[in-house]
Amino acid sequence: MNKNELRYLRLKNNLTQRQMCEIIGISCSRYSRIERGYVVPTEAECEKLAEYLGICERKWRS
Repeated sequence: MNKNELRYLRLKNNLTQRQMCEIIGISCSRYSRIERGYVVPTEAECEKLAEYLGICERKWRS
């Protein structure tokens, strides 16, 4: 999944970055860097993102 897809899914669910970071349990600056593609999320972060957004974790990692 690329950065545009993550942003699209967040917006599709009517969520702000702040809401996403609270859901995932990470800092807002870290979430922002993940969404912009500057850092790769940890395995735990991938699991939470996949579960909340309703996507296959394998798709997230591709």
